[in-house]
Amino acid sequence: MIGDVTLPNLGLNQKDEETLVGKVSVVYHAAATIKFNEPLQVAMNINFEGTQKILELSKRMKNIEAFIYISTAFTNTSRRVLLETVYPPPAKVDDVYKFIEEYGHDAQETKKFLNEQPSTYTFTKSLSEAYVAKNHGDVPTVIIRPSVVSSAKDEPLKGWLDNWYGGTALVQNAGRGWNRFALGNNDAPLDLIPVDYVSNMSVIAAAKAKKSSDVQVYNCTSSAENPIIWSDVHKYFNREMVALGKNEIPCPHVIYLKSKLLMNIGTFVFQTTPAQIADFWLKITGREPKYTETLSKVLKVRDGYEFFTANSWVMKAERARELYSSLSPEDKEEFPCDVTQIVWSEFMRDYCRGILKYISPKTNGK
Repeated sequence: MIGDVTLPNLGLNQKDEETLVGKVSVVYHAAATIKFNEPLQVAMNINFEGTQKILELSKRMKNIEAFIYISTAFTNTSRRVLLETVYPPPAKVDDVYKFIEEYGHDAQETKKFLNEQPSTYTFTKSLSEAYVAKNHGDVPTVIIRPSVVSSAKDEPLKGWLDNWYGGTALVQNAGRGWNRFALGNNDAPLDLIPVDYVSNMSVIAAAKAKKSSDVQVYNCTSSAENPIIWSDVHKYFNREMVALGKNEIPCPHVIYLKSKLLMNIGTFVFQTTPAQIADFWLKITGREPKYTETLSKVLKVRDGYEFFTANSWVMKAERARELYSSLSPEDKEEFPCDVTQIVWSEFMRDYCRGILKYISPKTNGK
């Protein structure tokens, strides 16, 4: 069966569509572009219009029992305390299409239009949440909001992951010793959530979904109940990198500064200048320069996450906790997602090992 959320009728042929309508009872919609700098028109096509199509198909399913929309905990970052509720959308959909028609791919105008949203990704996910809440009809509907999705805690394997998304490239670059300065606060929490916890909560939520005019919202997050601060993230991760001899520059350490000017000065003095000197030495000794280019890639990743390192939120998860508490002891063991059970020093160790084992050998220059 082949489908594509960007195509009319999801790219389904008639036979596959009839199969879905006649036999499917639970729908998980997680398809999305998660690029922060995606042009607004592209993000709307995939994230918003794709959600419209999936929801409309779900409403036609004869045996539908649950529609699970996988969103993000960062849909309403203008609020410092994020509750498990659907907030008003950041714009009217008609106004979004009018803007696209007038400004197209203009990045500067798009940034102004996003209305305090940090990216077209979070903007379109917020629009999609509001659409789902308003248009789900009689379909029992759930919104799952993961925070920064990281490696698996336990399943299928400790530390398993298969991509560089979330904060993975950021912590890896710091552990290699390449990133020394970032905008933010050492003592601010980073809301990490293991990928298997997201999967488990999604399964539980589908099983417990209820037919209601209201949408059930669950924040799949850790900062309210078991926070870890940035300095500890790097301490635990970097300690493992050094123990395994995988740091490329001695004594990896990140200093978080609240001043962007000071961050840029520190970067220039202690990172850019040494990289240029090292490349100059390589050139005069007849070798290919590499340090400035590598640092440029590292800083591009760092700056891409600047909004999320410079800000912090408390993401409440009372409903998610109640959902997990409603399980039998056997189901709790089968579908663990209690964030209070995460020991961060152990998790960051496994996260580091997972990156090195599952994705670092397959990529270059991250």
